[in-house]
Amino acid sequence: IRRRGNSSIVLTEDMPIYIDQIRVSEVRVLASLPARDIDHIQVLNGVDATTYFGTNAGDGVILITTVEAERGR
Repeated sequence: IRRRGNSSIVLTEDMPIYIDQIRVSEVRVLASLPARDIDHIQVLNGVDATTYFGTNAGDGVILITTVEAERGR
């Protein structure tokens, strides 16, 4: 996951990623998450992301929900 465009020169923080409502600190964690364990992935744009996650989410947020978490609902 990489940022593209003019803002990538100025902005250094990566887009926040949450797995089952827990923020993931590094993208490399996704490599250990098998695709069969993922129920769905939601991408929030900057406007929606700042509404729910504050100003640090201005580039958007990736929300990943696992099958196990979906069963627990």
